[in-house]
Order: sequence, then structure tokens, then C-alpha cells
Amino acid sequence: MHSGQHPNYMIRKRVRIASITLITVTTFQIGLSSFAQQKPLPQNVSPVWGSAKYGTTQAAITTADSLKNKSQMAVAQGDFQPNWASLSQRNFPEWFQNAKFGIWAHWGPQAVPCYGDWYARNMYVENHGAYKAHLKKYGHPSEFGYKDVVNTWKADKFDADKLAQLTKKAGAKYFVALANHHDNFDCWNSKYQPWNSVNIGPKKDIVGLFKKAATKQGLRFGVSIHNINVWGWYDPCRGSDSTVTKAGIPYDGLQTIADGKGKWWEGYDPSDLYGPPHKGGQEGEQPSKAFMKNWLLRTKDLIDTYQPDILEFDQWWPSNIWRQWVKFDDITDANEVGNWVGMFILQHYFNQERKWHKGADEGIITLKGLKKESLGAATLVLERDYSKEIIPNTWQLEESMGDWFYQGEAAKYWSAARVVTTLAETVCRNGNLLLNVVLRPDGSVAGNQEATLLEVGRWLNTNGEAIYGSKPYKVMSEGPHRMKTRAEIKEEHLPNTPPVYTQEDIRFTTNKGAIYAIVLSQPTKEFSIKSVVGENVSSVELLGSKEKVNWKQTNDGLIVQPFHSTIQTELAVVYKIRLK
Repeated sequence: MHSGQHPNYMIRKRVRIASITLITVTTFQIGLSSFAQQKPLPQNVSPVWGSAKYGTTQAAITTADSLKNKSQMAVAQGDFQPNWASLSQRNFPEWFQNAKFGIWAHWGPQAVPCYGDWYARNMYVENHGAYKAHLKKYGHPSEFGYKDVVNTWKADKFDADKLAQLTKKAGAKYFVALANHHDNFDCWNSKYQPWNSVNIGPKKDIVGLFKKAATKQGLRFGVSIHNINVWGWYDPCRGSDSTVTKAGIPYDGLQTIADGKGKWWEGYDPSDLYGPPHKGGQEGEQPSKAFMKNWLLRTKDLIDTYQPDILEFDQWWPSNIWRQWVKFDDITDANEVGNWVGMFILQHYFNQERKWHKGADEGIITLKGLKKESLGAATLVLERDYSKEIIPNTWQLEESMGDWFYQGEAAKYWSAARVVTTLAETVCRNGNLLLNVVLRPDGSVAGNQEATLLEVGRWLNTNGEAIYGSKPYKVMSEGPHRMKTRAEIKEEHLPNTPPVYTQEDIRFTTNKGAIYAIVLSQPTKEFSIKSVVGENVSSVELLGSKEKVNWKQTNDGLIVQPFHSTIQTELAVVYKIRLK
């Protein structure tokens, strides 16, 4: 038997999946013959997790629900169809344009090992640092795999209300919760994924608690969805060691529901977490229609249950089949509709949120690497990346105050100065900043991040008019330094660190007729604001200070003398420039 295969793999290969039939533009069903070997639930009984009688696989759950509800796969009908021309016929939500700053809890069971991002994959990569750390902390992945890690996540100090309050005090206007990551574990009371935070680990509806807390604080609420690439991301979990003492012994990614008998996970199928056995790699098998159907059902469930204002998709475009198989392109072949479940989700979400808001367009969906035709509907996201210039459409920067997941108590986190300069660098380019706050496995805020965010909040209390509701000026910046793009960092072999700003580094916004010059390092001597040459200036004010600003306008720019009084912050300072 070839390495990476399992006896159950051959059984799965013989299962045929019926073709997909389009019922209407907004309704589609996937045939159920692929689930014939699963015993369905009686029509008047809901799925029971951990029930040996009915099974707990995603296939059994979706089959049972389909027998009860023939329109299970239907998406919401309304004004929008599953193509970009239709989806773009909406008004872009003004609240998002004005908000500028959001906080993100990019938090889940991968925080538990204290080894940062992508742990659930890298712990199966022989000789990787995560693999070595796993051996030391838990044992071999054939005996204690990621499915066992998720059960150790207890979140015993998790306080959604406290984090929502911190978000508001930090000056953020929206809060985003991680719904699932590439590890495929749902952090909500998921109907179609038994491996979820209500059944296993914390025994809490993490997303639901965050939603309630955010609403209480008057914050907009979003969810981030990262399991688009599960099919290939988990390939290593079905491998084995090649050189050490357990060489050839499969990792737990090939275990079956039968292997759980008598163990804590009895009744749960590991393939529902890791994906079914299949030929992996970039040229490997494409996801099954059953797998894609399950993704659609889970995402629909998330949307309909929590009614989020933002759907944050961790989707790079163009996609790579082994990495991210959900397509967000116009449907061109109805026979391959299973690959286009992403478009049906967008259609469903936009029709639903218009109903929730009585005809208004309030919802945001974000994607990475957008094509031109999608810009009216989707919001561009740059992950730890910048543009060299102002982006015409509102976009969003994803950043984190540390690693994406907790790395232990020795980890370092951003200063308030870095948060403020990052916010200024983003807003001057017409963007919003979504900032991850790193949480410990128990749910508490790690390190000094809480104090940092409170300092940022104080800065925004003073200087918020330069940020909230602002628009870009005719130029975004002046000065010798700026944040470099990923491409520039790679091409120029630069360190991936922010520059050391000087008083010559200024970022610009406008709001209600005023120009705001955000000086990224507090000036200690006379300086010139060159970009306002040609403007007819009537007054200059230093936000947060009652001191009169000494200035004069010349052909070379606006000459400003440094201030002498004490202001409330040691961070960037903002000059408000009014025009005649």
C-alpha cells in the first residue's frame, strides 16, 4: 500500500457523487447519492453529536437535513445574482468608509501550543520547529494529533464583554471574530461541523458571545473565514515520518471514526476536521462535491445565525486548487457549479443583509487580490502589505500586534506609536486598519497590548477628526520614509520592519473642508509642509493643544514653528489646516 493511503480511502473512492442541478438562478442542490452509505436521521430528529446510532460525519448530517428540507442548498433570493455585474449594483456602506479602525480576535485552538500561526499544519511537517515542539509537549502526531490539541483548548478566562469594552476604549468602530481558521475547527455552534467549540474544548459559542458583546458596545460585528484552503492545507497530516523511529507509521490524519472507540473522541470522525483521504499536493485530487457542499452549508449557517456586518475571507485571488478551491469568479459552467460555491455565498449574504437592514446595503465582504470587475461589491484586503499610492476604493489592511496566534509569554507586541503610525499610513491611502489583538489560550489579552490599546484610544480621542470619516488628500504623504510594499521588501532585500520616522514624514487626510497633516514624529524644530503649496490657508491648529501655532505660508510650503506646551501624547501629532 502506498504511503499516504488508508484502507478507508479505497471505500471513499468508490462513492459516486451525483451531478449538481441548477434549480433556479438562486437555488441549487447537490445530489445525495454520495451519502448513500450513511444511515440518515429520522425526519423528526435533529443530529445528535457523538451518537453511534446515527453517526456524526458531516455527510450524515447534511444527508439527514436534506431529507427534512429539500431546499437546504437554496440561497436567499432577492436583488442579487451570483455574478459580479449584479453584485456590484449596490451602495457601498458608508459606515465602513467612516470607521477606519477595527479590532480582530484572530483566536482559536492553534493558540494552545504557544507556537504561532499554521501550527495545525506544521506540526505534521517532519523536522519543522512546530513538529519538534509538538514531540516535546504532546508526543508523536500518530498518537496525539491536532484533533487532540483542540480538546485541550479550554478558554477558561475568556471574557467577550471585556474585550469588546477594550475595543471601544481603543477607538475601534468594529470587531471581527475568527469563525474558523485553516484548521477547519468552527468557533461557533456549528450545525454542519461536529468539530466545533460548543462540542469540543471550551464548550462555548465563541462567535455568539463575541457578537452579543460587540452589539452591547455599539460596535459593528464581523467574522473571518479561513477554511477555504483546508483540502490541501492539511495534506501533511496524512503522511508519516521518513527517518525517525516511527518511520512509516501514519499520522492521525488517516484515522477513522472507528479508531475513536473507547477514546475521548468516540463518535467523531477525524476526516471531518482534516478532510477526507485523497491524493494530495498541487497536482492532487480536487475537492469532492460533498466537501464543497459542506463548506457552503457551514458558511450559510454562520451568516444566518449571527448576521455579521463583515465577512472577511482569507482568500488569495487567483486561487491555487490545492490551497484555495472556493472560486469567486462569475459562473461560466453550470456543470461545475460546485467549484463556484463562493459566488452563491456572496449572493446569499448580500440578499440576506439587505433584508436585515430593510433595503439598505450595510454588509461588507473582503477578498485578497481583487479583479477590477469585483471592486463595486467586494473590498480589497492587503495582508501586511501596502500600496505605493492612494487606492480609489475603500480597502482594508490586516495586521497583528504580534504573531497571528499566541507564541508564549516571551513574545513582543506593538507599541502605541507603531499602531498610530500604521493607522495613519493606512487611512492616508483610503484604507481601514483591522488589527489583531493576540489572545492567550485562556482568552486573556497577552503581554502589554491592553495598555497599548488604551493609549491608542486616548490618541484617537484627541485626533479622531483626522481619522474617522476622513478622505484622502490630493497626496497621501511627504517625507523621506514610508511603509514599503511586500514586493519592494523582497526586491530590495529590506528588513520587514517599519521605518524610523522623522518630523519630515507627514501623512494627509481631509475632513469637512479641513486638511489634516499627521506628523509621524513630534517636531523639535521648524519644519515645512510642502504639499499644501497653492492652498489658501486661513489657520493652523495643533489638535490637543491650546497653544497658538506660529506659521507662515511661502512659495515653498507652510512653515510651522515647533510647539512648546505639553500635549497629552508622545505619539504622532496632528495639525488641522483650515482654508479660506
